[in-house]
Formats: sequence, structure tokens, C-alpha cells
Amino acid sequence: MGVAVLCFCLMLIIPSVSLAVYGHSDNADHNEDVLIVLGAGLHDNELSTTLIQRLEKAYAYYEKNPDVKIIVSGGLGNASQRSEASAMTEYLTDRGVPSGSILQEDRSHDTKENFRYSMELIRANGLDEQSV
Repeated sequence: MGVAVLCFCLMLIIPSVSLAVYGHSDNADHNEDVLIVLGAGLHDNELSTTLIQRLEKAYAYYEKNPDVKIIVSGGLGNASQRSEASAMTEYLTDRGVPSGSILQEDRSHDTKENFRYSMELIRANGLDEQSV
């Protein structure tokens, strides 16, 4: 019985640890064609702390690969007067990213839609969907 419990625990622990380690590693080679930045909420039309952190990571990536197209993905929230994509674009352009390097996906309301509509933008702009 003890061996079965130990095996069961290991079956749960090993994948969880692997996912945690992989999820925190940076596997970008900085040659990707597209970078997608998912929205993380606006509060009184201001960027959330999490969203600022995501945008700072995107900006750091852009500095290493200025040819990348950045898709900012997020629609209107419940109490927002502007889309997350619009607010994210403003943040990145204020940091010096040219507006021509940014594509706005402003229809989504959840992560599934973020990816679906971002893929539509990738295809519509003739970008390599294998290099995201």
C-alpha cells in the first residue's frame, strides 16, 4: 500500500515541478517574428501592475529584437472606457516602440479569445505563425 501511495505522489509531483521550472525559463531565441502580450486588466483605465510587468518584458524583448511585431491583446473590460490593447499600445509607444511594430487585438475578453484573434492578426498580416 505504501509503495502505491508513493508512486501516486510522484506521478503528481514530477509533472508539477517540471511545469513550474519550464514555465519560469526563458526559451526565446530573440529571432521570433511575433510577440503576443496578453492583457491583465485595467483599473480605472490604468494598467494593472501585472500588465506593466508583462509590457516591460515585451519591451526588453523588443530591445533585443527590434524587428519583432508585437501583438497587444485585450478588449474592453466591464468598467473600462478603452481597450487593454489601446492602453498597452500607448505604454509601449511611450517607451519608444514604433506604432508600426504594434498590432492591436482589441476584441478579446478571455485568454482563449486572445489567442484566437491574435492568430487571425498573424495570418492577416502574413506573419509566420510558427515563430511566435
